[in-house]
Amino acid sequence: DLRWLTITYVVLSIGLVPIANYYESIMSTGGMSTAEITNAQFVYPFGFALIILLGGLIGDKFGRKMTSVFNGCLSVVSFCLFVFGASHGWNSYFIGVLYSCFLGGYWTCLDYLSVMASEKVPTDVRGSTLGALSLLQMAGCMVGMIVLTVSLAVFATAFVGTLCAVVAVPSIVACMVLTVLKVKETKGVALDEID
Repeated sequence: DLRWLTITYVVLSIGLVPIANYYESIMSTGGMSTAEITNAQFVYPFGFALIILLGGLIGDKFGRKMTSVFNGCLSVVSFCLFVFGASHGWNSYFIGVLYSCFLGGYWTCLDYLSVMASEKVPTDVRGSTLGALSLLQMAGCMVGMIVLTVSLAVFATAFVGTLCAVVAVPSIVACMVLTVLKVKETKGVALDEID
């Protein structure tokens, strides 16, 4: 189970660079003005905080697996709408809400996969396990960064939003599918009884 969780974590990490680092480029190449981008970024911290809070409430009530899947789905849908809306003149404040949702959803999903990993191992190796998971996360990030960098070099940078979606969305969807099919819930596990 920990092996499958590690695979889902690495697969999700492939989308980290395109989804977490190109939001401003997506807005500017989509035609948003500096003032509109500022409006969108003004909304972001409030929306992000709300997503994190909701993630905690969902995690406590429905479990870590459900929280990861819900937030992964939120991230995919809101990121696709963000890319589309930024290039089609949508309201800048609404773009900011979408920005909050896709980034907050992504980080919450990643965080809860990490929480599940820590709840699947004995206490004496928990730190080592999370350290190894972070190292593997870097491998996933490198794959996503290389694919995106090559794509941006081959295609026009005017398509930065589409290219980011092409890299990020499949990785998040694959992570959600693997999480649903292969990863077991950890809510309520007795941490001192794990072998």
